[in-house]
Amino acid sequence: TTQPLPCLHPNIVSVSHTFDMDPAFITSLQKQFDACQELSEQIGAKVQQVEALQATLEKTLAKCHYANRDTQVELVTEARGLFEQVKVQMKVLADCVPVGQYFKFAGSWSFVVQQLVFLASFMVFVESGALLTWDQFKDLIDVTSADSSQFHIELESYLHGICKLPSELTRLATNSVTQGDFTRAVEVSQFVSELHDGFKLLNLKNGKLRPKFDGIKYEVKKAESIVYDLSIRGLLKK
Repeated sequence: TTQPLPCLHPNIVSVSHTFDMDPAFITSLQKQFDACQELSEQIGAKVQQVEALQATLEKTLAKCHYANRDTQVELVTEARGLFEQVKVQMKVLADCVPVGQYFKFAGSWSFVVQQLVFLASFMVFVESGALLTWDQFKDLIDVTSADSSQFHIELESYLHGICKLPSELTRLATNSVTQGDFTRAVEVSQFVSELHDGFKLLNLKNGKLRPKFDGIKYEVKKAESIVYDLSIRGLLKK
């Protein structure tokens, strides 16, 4: 028969102990988990409502690629009306997020906010040829808090959205040329070039924004190529 191992030290004794888990503790954990899960689902539902409006905005503003400037004005007016609805839904979403827990759930809405920045910046360019600022976007959707513990618009989300703008503008320039609006191509070229120069002043290091910024230089070249082609064909007014 197998003999038990001898004690390695005379002071070591064998101890037998049974750990009993407190059922009340488990119940408490389950309640906390369920509450967190329920809150997450509520926030997800509110985000989906914002995403639905974002999708409608995309469809509306996409029509600008195939419309003349007068029709674009009408489309911008329609888009601004949709942003009024976004403003309402963003407040509903913000009210759903407990104070101090913004960053716990921020991943749920970060992408849709970036898309809204992109769409708003495109809308503003079509409307006035200007760059949408961070503060203007916050006013547009009525999320103006600077308190990081409350629902707010992060600068990084704004920059991500703006980085998506140049490629959409070079597409707009191409489509505008096919409709005989050569001036738009010049406007886009100047805007994208100035935007690229402005981003050079930012110290983006090697974060997620860096590759998106690096991609802007290719859009600058595309826009310049369109203008150059128009110029050598004598289609631009001097």
